[in-house]
Amino acid sequence: MDTVLTVDDMEFCRQFITAALELAGYKALSACDGIDALSMLEKHPVNLVILDAEMPKLDGPGFLQAIRRDARFLHLPVILLTAHSNRELVVQTRMMGAQDFLAKSNLDANELLARVKRHLALANYTPPGSAPAPVPAPAPPSVTAPVPAPATPPAPKQAAA
Repeated sequence: MDTVLTVDDMEFCRQFITAALELAGYKALSACDGIDALSMLEKHPVNLVILDAEMPKLDGPGFLQAIRRDARFLHLPVILLTAHSNRELVVQTRMMGAQDFLAKSNLDANELLARVKRHLALANYTPPGSAPAPVPAPAPPSVTAPVPAPATPPAPKQAAA
């Protein structure tokens, strides 16, 4: 089961997203700011982060900068939530490694879940502390019995005269 961490200072948003994720079958964790989220990443294997851009203590860009400096989280998928259509912020965070963004003003559970599913599938990210997906064992070499050479057919019998 994939684990998704929602980071948002607005409790209502955290509850809405967590409920949608859990109904869809994901394990949902939440943090109220970037500092709390960094702590959660150290304690729990997380497959994707849904991150608010504007928060106290450590905002979205600061959180992104912190996790991208850590090799363990270099490829952790991040979907940015923004309350404003701030193109500059979106471009900045995409350059910092955010895979996608959604506007809070028209946040829809179905669209959010579709993007979560898509980014999890694209990333196939294995978080630190969790076992990687099992790799199928190679098939054993084919062992077949040698095929005997055909016996030479007996010579045709001659008819008696």
